Amino acid sequence: MPRIVQATPGVEGYVFDGADGSQMAFWTCHQTAVSAEHAHEYDEYIIVAQGCYTLLIGGRRTPIEAGQEYFIPSITRSALSRQTSPRTSSGVFSLHL
Repeated sequence: MPRIVQATPGVEGYVFDGADGSQMAFWTCHQTAVSAEHAHEYDEYIIVAQGCYTLLIGGRRTPIEAGQEYFIPSITRSALSRQTSPRTSSGVFSLHL
């Protein structure tokens, strides 16, 4: 999978573009990070592979741990944060449907 540039410092990503327009990305977070609030024109389904993230939607904070998933409908403004120590990394899959 090609590596992609991520706007959030400390985060690296790899992306696969499907022939049908779907997309899968795997994000690895190497330090404490918070993505900017944003919205997509497509539904997003996230699965935490390792670590713990906090999903921010409409002022509500939802912790998501390894093995848990969350569905974000299109045009929903959201952000994702991760607190981590310097010795640990975490990862999250993001499916764009």
